[in-house]
Amino acid sequence: MRILMYKWRAYNHVDVEGNLLIRGHKIDIIEDTIYNVESQPELEKKISDALETSAYDIFFSINYFPLISDICEAHSLPYIYWTCDSQITCMHHNSIFNSCNIGFLFDYTDFETFKNIGANVHYLPLAGAVDRIEYMLASSDDLENFKSEVSFIGSMYNKNMYDKVREHLPDYLTGYFDCALTVQQDLYTTNILPNILNSDIIYELQKVISKNPSARSLSSEAAVFSTAVLGFKSAQLERKSRLTSISKKCRLDVYTDDEKVEFGFAQNKGEVNYWQDAPKVFNQSDININLTIKNIRTGIPLRVFDVLSSNGFLITNLQAEMPMYFENNVDLVWFSSPIEFEEKILYYLKHEDERRKIALRGLNKIKEQHTYQHRFNEMANTVPNI
Repeated sequence: MRILMYKWRAYNHVDVEGNLLIRGHKIDIIEDTIYNVESQPELEKKISDALETSAYDIFFSINYFPLISDICEAHSLPYIYWTCDSQITCMHHNSIFNSCNIGFLFDYTDFETFKNIGANVHYLPLAGAVDRIEYMLASSDDLENFKSEVSFIGSMYNKNMYDKVREHLPDYLTGYFDCALTVQQDLYTTNILPNILNSDIIYELQKVISKNPSARSLSSEAAVFSTAVLGFKSAQLERKSRLTSISKKCRLDVYTDDEKVEFGFAQNKGEVNYWQDAPKVFNQSDININLTIKNIRTGIPLRVFDVLSSNGFLITNLQAEMPMYFENNVDLVWFSSPIEFEEKILYYLKHEDERRKIALRGLNKIKEQHTYQHRFNEMANTVPNI
C-alpha cells in the first residue's frame, strides 16, 4: 500500500513507520506541529496538496487529529490512527464519527468509551521494538556509561496548567483541589480526580477560567479539567514524592526534562535521548521504575514495552490491563501502594538472580507476543493488507 503518514514527536513513530516499511509499504511523510486540532490552513493545504498530487490507500497517524479526519473524509480516504496517549481531548469531537475513521486504542477503557458512543474503534495494545533495540545495544560501545542501581526516566510535568490556574482560584477551591491531589498520590488502583468535579465546582471554575469550547467538541468541562489540568499536576506530585522517598534508601538516577529539580539524594541527570540512549539506561539499570500518569486509565503505557524490550528489569505501578498480558514477579514486578513500591525495590536490589530471570522472561514475552509485527498482524484483521 501507499501510505501518507503524519509525523509528530510521538516516541513510537520511528518503530511504527519502520515496521510499516518492513511490511513492504511505501510511505510519504507530512511533518508539522498541530497547534489547532480543528483548523490550521497551512497544514491542511499541505495535506490536501499531497492527496491531490498522489494516490494513497490510507492516511496513518499516531493519535487522532480532527483536522486530518476531516480532510480524509472529504477525499474519501481511510484514516487509520493508533493511540499512544489516553483520554485524548481531541478525540471527544464530532469528527470522531467520520466514516473514514478506523481507530485503534491502546487503553481498553477508552476503547469501550468510544465504542459505546458509536465510533469505529478497535482495541490494540502498544508494542515493543525488540529488533531495533537489540541491534542498537549490541552495537553500542558505551553501555558502561549508563549503569544505575535504580533509575527513572520521565517528565516531571513542571510546566502544568494547574500551577497557572491555581493562583486565580479562591482559597476554598485551592484547598479542595490540593487535598484531592494529595490523596491521589497514594492511590494506585483508583483515579478519584474525575469524580471530584460536581456541577457546583464546575460553576465556580467557570468564573475563573475563560473557555471558548468548539461547537464540535464533545468534551465535558469536568473531563477536560480532570485530565489536562489535574492529571498532569497529580503526576508531578506523585513522581517527586515517590522518587524523593526512595532516594533515601538506594542510589537513584533520574533522567528528566528539568535538571534543576531535586529528588532527595537522587542524582538528576537531565534528559536522555529516547531512541539512542534510553534503551541503554533500561538495559544497564538494576531496577527501572515506571510511574504511569493517571490519565492512562487502564492501559499499559509504552514505557513498559520499552523497558522489557531492552532486557531491563521493571518495577511498575499496577494497571488494570497488565494481568491480561504479563505475570507479576515473572515477567515484571508491579506494586499497588507506596509502601509496596519501596519494599519491592529494596527486596529486588538484594536478589540479582531473580531480577535477571524476570528481565529475561519479560524480554521473551515481548518477543513471543508483543512486537510490532504481532500488532500489525492484528490490525490487518480490520485493515486488510496493512
